[in-house]
Amino acid sequence: MYVDPLIISPLILCPVPRAPQISLERSKGLSTEHVVQLSVDLQQLASRLVGEVMIFELAQHTQKFLHEHNKPGFKSFYEEMVIRKQEQRQKEQLVRQQLEDKQRQAILGEVQRKQEVLRVEEKKRRRGQGRGEHRSTDR
Repeated sequence: MYVDPLIISPLILCPVPRAPQISLERSKGLSTEHVVQLSVDLQQLASRLVGEVMIFELAQHTQKFLHEHNKPGFKSFYEEMVIRKQEQRQKEQLVRQQLEDKQRQAILGEVQRKQEVLRVEEKKRRRGQGRGEHRSTDR
């Protein structure tokens, strides 16, 4: 059986490749700043991918961004207040810890500096005693 070879001559009419206009609507669980950041990120990604298939890349970037930044809403004002107080306490504890670490490092540095001064003075004292002994035997 003879089969004619298949010849395909595609005619593709495309406008000049450019990035699509991306807008985000009805965002929930994201702050306004995060929505703006995601929009800018998507627009930049689309500009880099002009001429390529980009839907999957844009969807994947959006999914990753939402996973990192999307926070579920609070069930009540009380729950929100409790969570915010816990976060505030954690921040304060972190600041205190950092301050204590800084003070501890400063004290440790001061102790090491004083120990070094004592070592140098001890060496000087030993050298002075050693020279004094040699002088007394030379006489």
